[in-house]
Amino acid sequence: GGTRGLGKIQAEHALFCGADHVTITGRSKKDGGTPEDGHRTEAELASQYGDSRISYVESDVRSDGDTRRLFDPDSREKAGLPRSVHGASLNAGIFGEAGDERGIDRLSTTNFDKVMDTNCTGVFRGMREFVRAAEKTEVEDPSLVLIKSIYGSAGSVFSNAGYQASKFCVDGLTKQGAVELASRDITVNSLSPGFVKTPL
Repeated sequence: GGTRGLGKIQAEHALFCGADHVTITGRSKKDGGTPEDGHRTEAELASQYGDSRISYVESDVRSDGDTRRLFDPDSREKAGLPRSVHGASLNAGIFGEAGDERGIDRLSTTNFDKVMDTNCTGVFRGMREFVRAAEKTEVEDPSLVLIKSIYGSAGSVFSNAGYQASKFCVDGLTKQGAVELASRDITVNSLSPGFVKTPL
């Protein structure tokens, strides 16, 4: 993520705090994304922090191939991106059903699966490829931050089962990743944002 909303705020803050380079991602138009937001954010942040420090890449967290290319050192080099990734904020998140059909007794399996594939399995894909790439390039102090949600800790009358389950999944991935990867000196944490002032 990173083309708008919370992801954009994170990208800007990383640059403000001195990140050498930030790669933001978003889905292609044919996959339901809004590339115009990605190009707009890239241009806006480049004007503030320099062209060499920010890149927008079309990538879909629902795709093994896209996620591999996003982190793989050789693929990154071919795409003109820095070869190594030292840290990643895995911010994939869609809300899913917000209308009357969001109740457990009315929510479709298709809608539930769609949210889980982005918010849960997408985060898993990102973790896996980050770890593989970090070990390949032997980066110093590799660090993962998984963006959970306050909705990943409790139920909510405003939410839906797919979103809730997906954010609890991120909590589980954080804990499992922290335990598994500690011996390899890879840090895994999560953040649970509350309501954030964005255009949405």
